[in-house]
Amino acid sequence: MFGHWYIVADQRIANIYTEVPRTTGVRAVKKFRLIRAIENPLGTTKTRDLLHQEKGMGVKSLGHHGIAARYAETKRRDPHEEAAEQFAKEVVVFLQKELIKKSFQDLTIVAEPHFIGKLRSVMDQKIESCVARWVRKDLRHVTRTRLADILTKS
Repeated sequence: MFGHWYIVADQRIANIYTEVPRTTGVRAVKKFRLIRAIENPLGTTKTRDLLHQEKGMGVKSLGHHGIAARYAETKRRDPHEEAAEQFAKEVVVFLQKELIKKSFQDLTIVAEPHFIGKLRSVMDQKIESCVARWVRKDLRHVTRTRLADILTKS
């Protein structure tokens, strides 16, 4: 069992770390070790590549007799939102599998507020009960050493 895991995520990637204590000289320096990086290939895809066709009016043929029906498409959801929801599900499924293996005891989840909402909406009770702390910040681009300093101070 690894103990405590730190998940630092946004809509593009989720990095999973564990704390590795090291001693250098007199004081102990905490460092994070990357366990796994889960990438979302749709997180950086342009909107035009995610849309198959624009919403609007259409005509559908109803047979060979020249009968056609007109219809209006409803408003489409933002494809980036759908990709983020799908990625949140993927991250939670990974955590569920690792919880069954007893790979971690508890979690700290660090993500931008919008993505935390996505994670919480797809998270089941077992995983949510393992979350010791939610940090609503986008810290994905922070170095591991700085991240360890920020998250282990409190």
